[in-house]
Amino acid sequence: MRTPPNQQWQNWVTLILGLWLIIAPFAGFVPAAAPEAVNSYVSGVLIVILSAWALDQPQLWKQWLKVAIGIWLILAPFAIGFTAEIEMMWSHLIAGILVGVAGLWATQIMPDSLTRRSYQKQFHQYTDATQPRRVEPRSTR
Repeated sequence: MRTPPNQQWQNWVTLILGLWLIIAPFAGFVPAAAPEAVNSYVSGVLIVILSAWALDQPQLWKQWLKVAIGIWLILAPFAIGFTAEIEMMWSHLIAGILVGVAGLWATQIMPDSLTRRSYQKQFHQYTDATQPRRVEPRSTR
């Protein structure tokens, strides 16, 4: 199943941001083996994989995982301790905010067929249809 057109742009934006995170350390900001560079590589690769996969097979959990990675990117400069590396810190913060917002946006416009709510409706319709109907006794008045 292909991604609906109104959701494709979020996945394309996050894919580009993921690519940025992969190449950002090579822009001369930090040494390639620094912890912030490794975090940038790993986060970028995960975002690229999830975004490309979501373009082909949209699923709600992929969008929520991108939101979680976006939150991690916002927290990473403080958790890992590279707030002194201004360029990498801002790269992580901006990418994190944009990835998180795009992921949240995609979860809100996800087609009903891909959401838990839709699954629950289908499940309840199935179980309701298979349950024997309760017949009320007729009054004999």
